[in-house]
Amino acid sequence: QIKGAVEQAIKEYGDLVAFYDIIVEDANSGDEIHTGPFNIKIKWTDDMKKYDVFKLAYVKDDFSIEEPIELTIEGDYLVGTLPHLSAYVLIGDKATIASNNPYTYDNIMLWIGMLVISIVGMAVITIVALKKRKA
Repeated sequence: QIKGAVEQAIKEYGDLVAFYDIIVEDANSGDEIHTGPFNIKIKWTDDMKKYDVFKLAYVKDDFSIEEPIELTIEGDYLVGTLPHLSAYVLIGDKATIASNNPYTYDNIMLWIGMLVISIVGMAVITIVALKKRKA
């Protein structure tokens, strides 16, 4: 039931990759530390490599999620900074084609210009050749 609620909540962000309950304990007292910020590193596994974009979202007590925090890929790790520690879900998504190749009409104006110049040149050569024949 928890997984279903969270999957429904993250549908707009991508696919559910993993659940994490992230805690840090004070070395002296053993008490949990919840307030951050905390820099985190998550091992980027082969199963995760089908995704290009990763986000980590805090799971609230009612199983809704906060706006996800985007992670970056550094070597074999996903890295980011969390404001606090608790239950989080890792969300994976594929980058859009537009962000991978934002310039889709490479040199189109150059090619159109060359086509127009070629047509005009062929027309001039044809007219000159016809005038020479008549003369």
